[in-house]
Amino acid sequence: GAINETSESNNATPSATPMLITQPPPSDLQVTLVNATSSGRVGSSVTVNWTAANRGTTPARGAWADAVYLSTDAVITKADIYLGGNSNSNLAAGASFNWGDPMLTIPAGTVPGDYYIGILVDRTNAVREVAETNNYVSSPLAVGNIDLVIPSGSPTVSPVEVHPGDSVQVSA
Repeated sequence: GAINETSESNNATPSATPMLITQPPPSDLQVTLVNATSSGRVGSSVTVNWTAANRGTTPARGAWADAVYLSTDAVITKADIYLGGNSNSNLAAGASFNWGDPMLTIPAGTVPGDYYIGILVDRTNAVREVAETNNYVSSPLAVGNIDLVIPSGSPTVSPVEVHPGDSVQVSA
């Protein structure tokens, strides 16, 4: 509510000594180790484990997210194909953590070829850091097609004649 005062002119008096507000030095989150599957198939799972560290001189405070991406080049950015991620918070200067997510799937529709699987720490730049350009590491990943094999016998297809969009049954 409102406060009744006899004089509104005395409510703001500056201090004779200015107040200096400084920020502590920034932290520096980096991926220091990545172990990833070197090949996989469209629709199959790949395994990725990584270690991230705060190489800065002050703690990384607050919450941030790391992510695993599939990329056509070795530079990992948020524009690449997101495969999964995790949440983190408060990491002391010089400290590290290990993380892994064994259930990352190469998306259906991925064109087979040579890719990179990469980790991007602090993917939304939530933590004040010395450098944001050292937040990723990538590893080569060869992506192939699903290999359908008929184990034995001569395959039969039913129906013999199909039109686009029709279903068929293959048996051996």
